[in-house]
Order: sequence, then structure tokens, then C-alpha cells
Amino acid sequence: MATSSSSYVPEEAEKVRSELTDQEMQDEFADAEGGGNLVGADHSESSQDALNRAIEENREKMKALKEDIEDRWRRLKEKIANEIKEDELNRMKKLCESYLGGRDLSDIGMTVDLLQELEKNEVVGSFKTEMLSGILKGIGRTDLALEVVQYREHVRNNYFFVKI
Repeated sequence: MATSSSSYVPEEAEKVRSELTDQEMQDEFADAEGGGNLVGADHSESSQDALNRAIEENREKMKALKEDIEDRWRRLKEKIANEIKEDELNRMKKLCESYLGGRDLSDIGMTVDLLQELEKNEVVGSFKTEMLSGILKGIGRTDLALEVVQYREHVRNNYFFVKI
């Protein structure tokens, strides 16, 4: 069996497949089915309808999963904001300044504002929590850091395929 110079790599194929638009996926599906060579037009249309229905169902499931992740993230931020005291907030700001290029954070008066600033600068987010758990450990709040780690593990174990 001769091999070609370009070998088939499943990961690359999956990456390419994930970047296809809905129309391109439908075209790929039709090509895989033999395109116009199907016997009877009704069968071709029912395959197209089934594909459209599957795409829409998956889109709805992904939207629900994304909403669940965002809701869990919002509740985690609220819990952290409610439990951090003023002296802990000041220490958090000092630790965060280095992540924001030395930006002065002394004007931030509430934990929720600090978390929003970190999100705005894409330092933390619903899928980017490692730095937040490190900051919480750095100020001695291992209890909250553990909750962040538990949140991260929950997302990884249940929603690893959701692309936000």
C-alpha cells in the first residue's frame, strides 16, 4: 500500500471540521452521501432536514451549556466578592497590578470591580481561573482558592467541549 506525502491526522481533520460553517457542513454531508446520486429526491431532502435538525439541536445544547457556565462563574465571583475583606482586597490589588502591566489599582474599592477589571483585561474569565486561584492563595484565602479550583474542575469534567 503506497502512502502519500501528506498523512491523515485525525486531530487536524477535527480542527478543520470544527471551523466549517453550517452550509459547509451540509455540503460535506451531501458529498459524503454521494451528492446528487441518491435514489429519489425525498431521501436527499430528509437527510438534509435531519442534518439541519441535528445542527439546531446541538446549537441549542451548546447555548444552554454556555449559559450554565456563565451562571456558575457569576455565582463564584459573587461569593468571592462577598467574602473578601478590605485588607484582603488591598493585597489582591497589589498582586494583580503585575498582571495588568503595573497599572495602579488603588482607585478600585470593591472586589467585584477588581474582578471585572481582570475580566476586561482578559486575565480571568469563566475558562481562565488559574490566576485567580493563585491570587487567592497568595492572600491566604485557600478556602476560596479551593472553590475556584473546584469550579475549574467541574467545567473541565462536564463542559470541556464548549468553545466560548
